[in-house]
Amino acid sequence: MNVLADCLQGASIFLIRHVPPLYVATGWYLTILAALIPLFLLVSLPAGRRYFRSFLWLDTVQAIVIICALYALIFRAMPFAPVPDDAASSAFVVRLLGAAGGSLALCLLLHYYAAAGLDERRFYGLLAIIIAMSTAVMTINNEVTLRFPEQIWTNALFCYPQFLLQVWLLYRLPDEEPEARSARSGGLFADIINIGSPAVSSLLLLTLGLSVQSRQPELGVISIVVAFITFTARSVTHLRNFEQAQAGLERAQEQLKELSYTDALTHVPNRRAFDRALEKEWQHSSRAGLPLSLMLIDVDFFKQLNDIAGHQAGDDCLIRIADALRAALPRSIDMLGRYGGDEFAAILPNTDAASAQIVAERMQEAIRMLAIPHPATPSSQATISMGIGSCVCVAGRHPTSLLAAADSALYKAKASGRDGWYLENLYASTDNLEI
Repeated sequence: MNVLADCLQGASIFLIRHVPPLYVATGWYLTILAALIPLFLLVSLPAGRRYFRSFLWLDTVQAIVIICALYALIFRAMPFAPVPDDAASSAFVVRLLGAAGGSLALCLLLHYYAAAGLDERRFYGLLAIIIAMSTAVMTINNEVTLRFPEQIWTNALFCYPQFLLQVWLLYRLPDEEPEARSARSGGLFADIINIGSPAVSSLLLLTLGLSVQSRQPELGVISIVVAFITFTARSVTHLRNFEQAQAGLERAQEQLKELSYTDALTHVPNRRAFDRALEKEWQHSSRAGLPLSLMLIDVDFFKQLNDIAGHQAGDDCLIRIADALRAALPRSIDMLGRYGGDEFAAILPNTDAASAQIVAERMQEAIRMLAIPHPATPSSQATISMGIGSCVCVAGRHPTSLLAAADSALYKAKASGRDGWYLENLYASTDNLEI
């Protein structure tokens, strides 16, 4: 302790002998004003949202310029410059600091209402109460001191009780329940606070810059420029962040939509996507008078494959068959989907019965080339049966008629021994069978 006391004494003697009193006094006043910098940063902090690192540096520079402008407004001079005789009166300084403290407490209270979580609300609520209490006590104490400068009891009367009250407030507040800590959305009010709070510091700096410009034109210009740059940079960054978030949300929605229309096992369109595509293609073919073909495809004896070889083998079989059927489709506008279970369906726009038969032959050959082991079929390899419905769409009819024709053709193909296909040409007088 003696060594520490000697060091402090030596530092004090060094300051007295080598540092001009003006610099010591200026440094002391700037240190007092610099205590407001963390509060300015808290006011600029968006509630429950991301705080960009670049904003921290911008807000810090803005707070430092605010402190310099406050010093110039109070002392009518730049820091470390001689103070003129017409410096601001003590009464003006007391009221200025009281207004500043009250404004900061109000901004913190608004952050309390805009907070996104209970911990954040508690922090801003406590800080707003402490700042408001300290500002009120400091203002009353300074007013009493101005009126009765000979009294020495004011600090003990006002400052120490409010300090003890703050300590009691910090330790007596109950803890919230763990489930209450979950984040919540502050809605429109929180957005207004998050946008308006940073503007308060810029507006204060702009006001101070205009106030000191007559005596300190350089500092006034710097204050105005810094306030403009800070507010503009924030606005541009928030706009870009909003646009990126909007683009990310749109991408997520597209991905979610794609997942909701894709079969999880085979990665082909599911039944929902197939029904939408069939309705769309039917309407297009009806308007244009074009032919439309539909194929229902069933894996022969698939249940027996699952029972004998297991469900894993059945899943692998479906995946390989889906890939082969999709590759056998001749055009990008043709669509293959999983219709349900071991059934697939293909939509062939602008395709007549003859062309649909050619596609069916390609699919049959593609499946045979896979040579998937299947102990329940006569060939001991996986095979498919297909029902083809084909027609020239007629306005006023429903695509379920084409679906019913393909289903009927599939039933006939399976009844004829499987490993083949059957075609029903809707609204025609003859049916064609191919095995």
